[in-house]
Amino acid sequence: MKKRCSIAGMVVVLVLAFSSSAYPWGYATHAYIAHLLNKKAGQRNLNEIYGAMAPDLFNFRFDLPVMGEGGLYFWTHYRYDRVWDQAETGQSKGPGYGFVSHNDAWGADYTAHHSGRTYGQDGGYVIAKAIDLDEAELPPEILAYLPPGTTRLSDLVGPVVAWELQHTFVEYGLDLLTKRLDPVIGERIAASAVCRSPEFPSLLVAAYAEEFAPLLDPADAAEVIVGAEAEFNESMYGFGQVLMLDEADAREIISWQLSAFADEYLGGNLGLPQWLLAEIIDHYVAVAMEICEDDFPAEIHATIEYVDEEMALRKIGNQR
Repeated sequence: MKKRCSIAGMVVVLVLAFSSSAYPWGYATHAYIAHLLNKKAGQRNLNEIYGAMAPDLFNFRFDLPVMGEGGLYFWTHYRYDRVWDQAETGQSKGPGYGFVSHNDAWGADYTAHHSGRTYGQDGGYVIAKAIDLDEAELPPEILAYLPPGTTRLSDLVGPVVAWELQHTFVEYGLDLLTKRLDPVIGERIAASAVCRSPEFPSLLVAAYAEEFAPLLDPADAAEVIVGAEAEFNESMYGFGQVLMLDEADAREIISWQLSAFADEYLGGNLGLPQWLLAEIIDHYVAVAMEICEDDFPAEIHATIEYVDEEMALRKIGNQR
């Protein structure tokens, strides 16, 4: 078992989710796409980056309906136009443009979920790679700590939960591969959180507060939206800091954070120590990187070209 590096003293805030329907590109991948779309200089580019990550800010509010046609994921990924329609000023156009680029109907997430450009044309690049990851077996040094007969993740958690987790491992593996394409992507993400337009929370409120009814009245909904955006902003700053580390340390911290969430998600039913969960997750993230590293650059750049064409077709641009 490899020796784990110390993470004492590192303050890392990562908001993570294992959702059975939300299998998007990861944060760094969306940031990379937005950085190269309709590229603007300085703070305007950072706002595009932040906006492109932001449609996932509600995914983790399990106290509210997230999935399904009436859920918040649906509104941010399929009713993305509401944000663009509300973006009237120069400060709101940047994050609004990035927000629209993310969408699941024809935007960046479409190639992840539905139709990859170079791989997974019948189901999306991330979907196809998660299926491939299902074949990966655990190494002997990990299996030695697990029940007899265990060979892969599905033996531990069942095929349905394994399927959900594998998508998450692919996403974070791709985020680490994005760091290879753009070594300063962590700095871009952290800076985008710091420089995020002060108009953006109000933009989200104007776009979505009414959709909370009858669950919440608009005033209470506005408070929830603003609070969720503030938490998301903090988490993106933390995630950017993680990606500033070298790849091995960043992967280790991500795996450790994912292990804490996985234990909570599974209700502690596995009875495994967190260090062992972290080793299992680290293994699968590493394998995800291996099965994606050869074709991911072509896929992500083809996605950028595709989204750029779709945005131009709809006359959506970050213009003053």
